[in-house]
Amino acid sequence: MWLHRLLHGSIGLWPAAAWLFLYNHLLVMGFLGYLFTLGAALVLFAAWIASERWPVWLRLTLFPMALVAVFFGHLFPLAIYGICVAAWEFRKGLPLLQQDRRRAARQWAVGAWQFLPTGLLVLATMPDAGERSFFYGPFLAKVRMLWSPVLTWYKPIDAVLILFVLGVLVAGLVTRRLTLAPGLRLPVAILAALAAAMPFWIEGAWGSIWYADLRLPLALALLLVAGLRPCAVSPKLALAVGCAAAVLFTARVADVAIDWRAVDGDYGEFRAALGVIEPGASLLPVQKRDAAPDGGTQQFDEAYWHMPMLAVIDRSAFVPTLFTDPTKQPVRAAPARKDMDTEFGAPIGLALLVDSAHGGSAVAGGVGMKSFWQDWPRRYDYVLITHFGAKGNPLADLLAPTYEGSFFDIYRVQRAE
Repeated sequence: MWLHRLLHGSIGLWPAAAWLFLYNHLLVMGFLGYLFTLGAALVLFAAWIASERWPVWLRLTLFPMALVAVFFGHLFPLAIYGICVAAWEFRKGLPLLQQDRRRAARQWAVGAWQFLPTGLLVLATMPDAGERSFFYGPFLAKVRMLWSPVLTWYKPIDAVLILFVLGVLVAGLVTRRLTLAPGLRLPVAILAALAAAMPFWIEGAWGSIWYADLRLPLALALLLVAGLRPCAVSPKLALAVGCAAAVLFTARVADVAIDWRAVDGDYGEFRAALGVIEPGASLLPVQKRDAAPDGGTQQFDEAYWHMPMLAVIDRSAFVPTLFTDPTKQPVRAAPARKDMDTEFGAPIGLALLVDSAHGGSAVAGGVGMKSFWQDWPRRYDYVLITHFGAKGNPLADLLAPTYEGSFFDIYRVQRAE
């Protein structure tokens, strides 16, 4: 809202379009640190524009300190802010370059100065993560990237919402009823190009980053809300579009509330069952992929990926998929369990559990994961199988039922003599 007012001189109802993006794929995947810091970065970008008439010394003092805070929040929003400011200052200073090069250089230097402390901090703290690599993933992953600002649980309402958003955007731009503020055209173009080129997975100096390609589309959507302005729109058309958006938003709130209430009940059931696990035991998480029991509906698997971490909190258990990337998390596996740990990962599938029990060497689909499941009958105390109602003990000779839940089972590993 603030950025829209700075760009267009007024607010109006249009910035309420941001509500359509409040529930998105990043949120349901749990990227809360990124979302919070992205909001802070957008506020800081608006503050940079609003402070153009401030004394230079004040800008050179406040903004470097604010950027250090953004750095500790998340690196992606820091990069987004840098791109927005650089593109904004480049566009503003380019005409001035032909008239007064010194003044243009001074203006660009003021904009660049704020990044100096953070840049030094990045260089001073950058770890040596060894090999650099990336993975783009299948084409459908890129479709999800474009859909991600309004995608939650792969529900029909997600499809309706993306069609509505794209329809309003395309129709508005083609008929020129929507205009983009000149100051945001270059930042939007750069971020759109980067979003298209972003891999799904990156291994770099700051460790492994999954779903890297989901980070920029939401930022683009919010910048478009701030930068676009309706013009020459009849009151009837504005009312129709506004009412449709309000209905969709209300339906989205109801849909998310119903889903989260169901998941909350599942988490509560699992937490109540954790008493069967001995304190300090090791727990191997397994999840049936795309499970849909008879008469039931397919679950959103990712909502249950980190459910086993409640065993860490309540039973001091070792769960290998707790994130322990040394470049991002302060928690480490105990020395005795280090060879069972993976710096990042997700529950393995049932086929991988069975394969490993029979001495197989199959690998999981998640790139970059260490083989924490290998030789699990000897190394783990318990196995959690989240089956979503598709019950069945896959290895009755190795797994002794300890607790049977409505959507999960906890088994104790029977050691071979």
